[in-house]
Amino acid sequence: MWWSAAQVPPREQSSHLSSSPCTHQTSRTPRTVATSRSSPDDTAIVGCVSEGNDCEYRKVIMDFVDWCELNHLQVNASKTKEMVIDFSRKPSSDIAPVNIQGLDIERVRTYKYLGVHLNNKLDWTDNTDSLYKRGQSRLYMLRRLGSFGVCRPLLRTFYETVVASVVSYAVVCWVGGCSERDKKRLNRLIKRASSVCGCPLALHRVVSNAWLETLLSAINALPKETIKQEVLNPLLYQSQLSHSLQARLASCRILGKVACKFDSHIVKKELLPLIRSLCQDVEFEVRACMCRQLESIARVTGVDDTRTELLPELVELAEDEESSVRLAAFDTIINLMEMMDSDDRLHVVVPLVMSVCEVSSQVDEAILASLSFQFGKLCSGLAGCLSDEQKGRLLQRFKVLCVAGLQTEGNQTDANSESTLIRCNCCYNLPAMVVFADSAHFLSELYPSFSSLCCDPEVSVRRSAAASFHQVVKLLGSNVQLVHKEHLALLQDDALEVLDALMNHLEETLEAVLSRGENLALDNKFPELLSALLLAEQKVGCSLRWRLHEKLLQRYSCLARLLPGELLHQSFSPRIFIILTTNKVLPVQKEAARTFCTFLRYNRKQEQRQEMMERLIQDLAQGRSYWNRLRFLDVCEMATEIFSRKYFNKHFLIPALELVHDPVANVRYKLCQLLPRLRSSLRLPGDKQLLQQLDFCVQKLLCREKDKDVVATIRKTVLELDKLDLTEPFHKRQERDLLDQKKEKEETLLLEMEQLERQQSEGKPNSEKHTERKRKEMRKAKLSRSRSLSSQPTTSKANSDRPLKVKDLSSMSGPGKSSMLSSKDDSLRTAHFTMATQSTMPVLIRSNTTSLLDRAITLDHRTSTMDQRDHRTSTLDHRTSNLDHRNNMGEQRTSTVDHRTSTLDHRTSTIDQRDHRTSSMDQRDHRTSTLDQRSKTMDRGCGVKDSQSRKLSI
Repeated sequence: MWWSAAQVPPREQSSHLSSSPCTHQTSRTPRTVATSRSSPDDTAIVGCVSEGNDCEYRKVIMDFVDWCELNHLQVNASKTKEMVIDFSRKPSSDIAPVNIQGLDIERVRTYKYLGVHLNNKLDWTDNTDSLYKRGQSRLYMLRRLGSFGVCRPLLRTFYETVVASVVSYAVVCWVGGCSERDKKRLNRLIKRASSVCGCPLALHRVVSNAWLETLLSAINALPKETIKQEVLNPLLYQSQLSHSLQARLASCRILGKVACKFDSHIVKKELLPLIRSLCQDVEFEVRACMCRQLESIARVTGVDDTRTELLPELVELAEDEESSVRLAAFDTIINLMEMMDSDDRLHVVVPLVMSVCEVSSQVDEAILASLSFQFGKLCSGLAGCLSDEQKGRLLQRFKVLCVAGLQTEGNQTDANSESTLIRCNCCYNLPAMVVFADSAHFLSELYPSFSSLCCDPEVSVRRSAAASFHQVVKLLGSNVQLVHKEHLALLQDDALEVLDALMNHLEETLEAVLSRGENLALDNKFPELLSALLLAEQKVGCSLRWRLHEKLLQRYSCLARLLPGELLHQSFSPRIFIILTTNKVLPVQKEAARTFCTFLRYNRKQEQRQEMMERLIQDLAQGRSYWNRLRFLDVCEMATEIFSRKYFNKHFLIPALELVHDPVANVRYKLCQLLPRLRSSLRLPGDKQLLQQLDFCVQKLLCREKDKDVVATIRKTVLELDKLDLTEPFHKRQERDLLDQKKEKEETLLLEMEQLERQQSEGKPNSEKHTERKRKEMRKAKLSRSRSLSSQPTTSKANSDRPLKVKDLSSMSGPGKSSMLSSKDDSLRTAHFTMATQSTMPVLIRSNTTSLLDRAITLDHRTSTMDQRDHRTSTLDHRTSNLDHRNNMGEQRTSTVDHRTSTLDHRTSTIDQRDHRTSSMDQRDHRTSTLDQRSKTMDRGCGVKDSQSRKLSI
């Protein structure tokens, strides 16, 4: 029997070149066509040859080679090997090698296929040697860890992930045919690892676990009949106490997987008795494993059967003497809480949780870790079943868990991983506890615990607090200022892992923090937040974690719609521009370019936008360093996605096209790659001139370019430009046009908002000056009136005549009335001022005190009368203006009627003209008929004359 395995390199490329003319505008360039081929990786052909007839085997190989040629796959014959496996007593040695593409394939004794070493005897000795060597090298690292005093659980984890993964690779393939000698060698290796880890390890356990995992993954694909015959029958036998512990543990896992394939009545009839027996097993490992599988079984059986059959078993297991069994029962009951009604929760779950909380100081730390992880789910599910006292006890238990493992003096830890895990779980459940305690009581109930978790000495705890910070901020609502100090502490944390966790939801956090209105800018906490954000960026920028720096810049782009443009322009925009020009990491530069363009787009100040654009043009597009000019092209690439076509063509396109004259080939190369994107932003006929400039750049690059890479790129770009309008689907183009229109509307709206703000800022001082001027005039008028009324006693007669005059004037109507009122009012005001200037002080001195009081009362009365007169005058003016408006409307209507009348007259005259023309045509027809009759008469006369002349001739 022959076995040929063809394995070729990952990619083999062969290209053929042919030139054909390709027209682009007025230039002609050769078109380059490249055909690439891949290789059929890890392909094996197996053929059985009997009695020396190998024609069919060779035909299969040739057919495979032909198929590869048809499907653009290239077989590397030099790396293809052939192995002959012959178990006959007299192996034939005259077998001709296989020939592929004119080369004889090399025949080998052993071959490594997909990580497994195969030889021509199939005894797995070579594979065992390879596994033993690799396991020895990994075992050395395990011993070094043991010499450093690493704990046993960590050593066990290292063994399973590093050593056992190598030794047990593809174990289900070779363990059945492996010799006893090879098994002993691998067992010796595993025993050495067990002595280092301090726990029993064996090869047969590794093999059984591998087979078990294979079976569990295959159950989903097996039919029910096969599972009943091949799995359930052996399962009933393997679950008995007479079998080994490993067999019973495997039965528990298989039961949990198989139950999902059958209906509830089959599970209740055939599997529940076996499940009860395993739950009462003498070994606690079996009880714990079966308890873990009860959750999946309960979801198959339903609510009623779970309540009557499985829940009593879980309650009994929750009181088991072994902590691992109690932990498994506790987790299963909490996970099944959604399937329980209120009575079961009140009589089963609540007593269980309260008992665990009361004796938590004496409970195993594993149960405490599980309780801390499930605490939020417990409180949410039991909120309607708890009394106020029980809620207080749960909150008090949560506060104790938040400081588990912390010493009160100096805030030191006991270096216990379980305590750190408990505090991390408390951070995970913080949002649920805020809902449970009500955000109104956050300050009194949860704030001390929240503050201690945000300032925990362990980095993992602070990272967990930062990961759930955005949810807490959302739940607090208007009380978000309570956690301002903790927010700053997390932003200024020395560990970058904390900042990384906080950046994942920075936008949501800032939206909740900055949603307190316009008075936030006057708050002293606002500058602290901005400075903390800037310091966080600088700290990340100084580190080597460029991916975190890229993420941070991406999250900072949300500040464009959360902060005023003035603050962004003063603090963040300069820093982003410095990153754009000085940072050497390309992803960070591109993200800085995107963020800078976002700040530019949402800035509503025309002067600031102009300043930012000038800085881009001067420092990048026209910069002295070619590196900066490359960055400008990156900015243009981002600008095509952020800005509308109109804005991009106005501010970015021309500076980008001017780089065609750049002396550095890298800049021109980058510009050639960007040309299709620039072309897609142009639309005819509006952008005709810009399109001509772009065509000029393409022609210049085609005609004058000397760099071979740029020439090859521009030729490829020309082909893309030719196909740009043809290959793009219509719906995509329409979607892009709609998106561009939306961007343009947003930019127009931003400009209108800027103009409105400017008008309001300019109109506010003018309105204030106008109102102040009116106030001064009113004061002067009142003062002059009082002086005029108090200075001359003769003015009483004139004042007594005024109401009569106003009354007489009120009977008038039309514009004459308003003019008379205005003239009278002006004359009265001038009279007041003249009388005030002509009055003399001795008049007031000669009067006694009573006369002064009477005159003062009289003056007040007269002043109020004058105010009433002014009000009446304004009312008359308003009525007059209304009458004028109505007269104007009447005149407009009259003019409209006149216009319509004139139009009708014009149409009537047109009709008359048409009638006249018709009558003229009738007259012409009459004249024509008369002329016809005359011509006929003349013809008759001519005929008579002709007959007479004939007679005369005869």
